[in-house]
Amino acid sequence: MKNNFLLALLVALVFVSCSKEETLVPVGASSPQNESGVLNKKEGYKEIAGTLTYNRATDFDINCGDHWTEGYFNDGSYLGQGELDGLGKTTSKTKAWVNMIYVSGNPYPVGVHVGYQCCSFFANSGDELFLTTDGYDLYFNSQGVATGECKFYFAGGTGKYKDASGSFTGYVENPLNGSFTVKLEGKLSY
Repeated sequence: MKNNFLLALLVALVFVSCSKEETLVPVGASSPQNESGVLNKKEGYKEIAGTLTYNRATDFDINCGDHWTEGYFNDGSYLGQGELDGLGKTTSKTKAWVNMIYVSGNPYPVGVHVGYQCCSFFANSGDELFLTTDGYDLYFNSQGVATGECKFYFAGGTGKYKDASGSFTGYVENPLNGSFTVKLEGKLSY
């Protein structure tokens, strides 16, 4: 049961990326990826796609509210990095509040519900994109990896992203070892 609790704590960090009042130095001063991506002029959006790899952060902690009294827990903040079509080199900060998913007759959790999550993307330009989510579920596969889909919404930001909108769907793979990946695809308007 102790291992399941530790496993659940690791999952809590599943997709945590909310900014704190600090200046993040963007990853990579230059990128072969064109940050402007391909803008669909008729529709007014950019296609966003790629993979971010997250690792548990030891040098910062995101303030993402306190949801202990609601039965949620977290295991800290995570820093993600990757190359996203439409944004170029991207850094992300996130922190999630989760609780375990149980099924009747099974004393062990079958997954994790992410109920609250703070998340931001930082484009190579240094501009920040704010994200929101309605929450999502991840289920443990036969190898013990927490997997599932999530949906996030762009909700403004800084600089050229101050009026950002749109959304993306992500596929999360979290082996519960302090790192996880999110393969995402969506549209961004600004």
